[in-house]
Amino acid sequence: MFNDPTRPHPADLWRDGVQLRAYEFRGLFEECSLGWTIEPAKDSEGLPVWYLREPCGDRYQDGYPWESWADLVSDLTDWINQGLSEGACQA
Repeated sequence: MFNDPTRPHPADLWRDGVQLRAYEFRGLFEECSLGWTIEPAKDSEGLPVWYLREPCGDRYQDGYPWESWADLVSDLTDWINQGLSEGACQA
């Protein structure tokens, strides 16, 4: 999932307060949340939106999308921090 040999693992970057690239954030969240995934999509106007998928595959909160990447990151920050503190992440 994290195959850039020039950068440390995203968990290490996260702990150091480095802003992650979108693919790094998404991968770190998916690793730390034990089965939850971030699904990128487009809305009816072709603008990017993001959904959360539960481990069972259902869209979280009846499929309510995030329209802002910054809001998604803000809302998922606690999940990543909890996963890191509980050792759910590999780094």
